[in-house]
Amino acid sequence: MKESDIEALALKIEEAARSTKEGVRYFIEPAPGTLKRAIAKRHHVVFGRRGSGKSSLLRKAGAELTVDRRPIALVNLETFKSHSYPDVLLSVLIATFREFAEWLQTAAINPPTKTSFWKRLFNTAPKRPAFNRKQSKTLSDRLEQQIQHLEQQLHSTDNVDLTVTKETKAEAGAKTGIGGKIGSQSASLSADLNLTSQVTQTEDVKESYKRTKVKLSSSTGI
Repeated sequence: MKESDIEALALKIEEAARSTKEGVRYFIEPAPGTLKRAIAKRHHVVFGRRGSGKSSLLRKAGAELTVDRRPIALVNLETFKSHSYPDVLLSVLIATFREFAEWLQTAAINPPTKTSFWKRLFNTAPKRPAFNRKQSKTLSDRLEQQIQHLEQQLHSTDNVDLTVTKETKAEAGAKTGIGGKIGSQSASLSADLNLTSQVTQTEDVKESYKRTKVKLSSSTGI
């Protein structure tokens, strides 16, 4: 066997050892009870050397939670390791909301009889009934709106100096009347003189401030 063939074989073995979505079908627990602890309702920190099965455990836990119709979002933070703050925070939020939106559009509402979805990805169907489609759609639409808003902030320029011009108008008016009447039994004459003066004053006020992504996120409650 040539040296190049050995290197190619080693690469194939290394690629096969990496966790994939299809790999959850053949998951083997590193220790008894590990999976049950991973899907328990509490916080966990998973650590271990490379190739020890961390990603496989997380994917299998995600599959188990999905089949139980429990909201799940798997986000690979390594994708954003080159992002600076606050772009990294915005990117993680966008990825998380997208995962939840996809869950609402698929696993939350797909009936157990839709084997093309459940059997293909999880090799089993859920026992719990599907969620309400209308309510799931409403929540999914709200997430999509938040995603669009976050993407606008992500792609906007940070630390921008902005100037806002405000216009103020002030009006003042005065009215003067002069009247007289000359009359007799046969005729009468009357005259009124109205003088109106109006003064309009316009004042421009310029305010400068710095727009930052951090402040935009805080103002929207994100």
